Amino acid sequence: MTPGPATLPAVVTPSPASEALDASGPREGRGWRKTAAYWLAALVFYWLLLFIGTHIPDPQLPGPTLDYDKFMHAGAYAVLTTLLLIACRRTGASPRLWGRLAVAGLVLLYGAIDEVTQPYFGRSCDLLDWLADLAGVSLAVVVDAWRHRRG
Repeated sequence: MTPGPATLPAVVTPSPASEALDASGPREGRGWRKTAAYWLAALVFYWLLLFIGTHIPDPQLPGPTLDYDKFMHAGAYAVLTTLLLIACRRTGASPRLWGRLAVAGLVLLYGAIDEVTQPYFGRSCDLLDWLADLAGVSLAVVVDAWRHRRG
């Protein structure tokens, strides 16, 4: 019997994108799955706290109070956007312009739903609150784009 032609195994060169998503790629030694789980847990925990905090009836305290409400909205939504962007990166996605815009859209949609549902819980729905949310989301997206710019 004569041997047939030798067959060589196909050589597959992984692309950088597939290496970043593959557990056997360069992230294997850094415990990236564990850090992804921590960031996802932090995101879920914060988002839950934000939801609960914005749906507790607003206590009217007697006397003069300083109104930091809009700053609190901007800060809370900047943190939520930042956590969502970090969680995306840690799970293998690398948001560029469209990814950042998708994250911003998701958070702003949540902010709108949050405002619309607040009257059911004895709170007020305020367009200015949502605009403060928009400011916080925008700040987080701009800072994220600046931090992860390509040199």
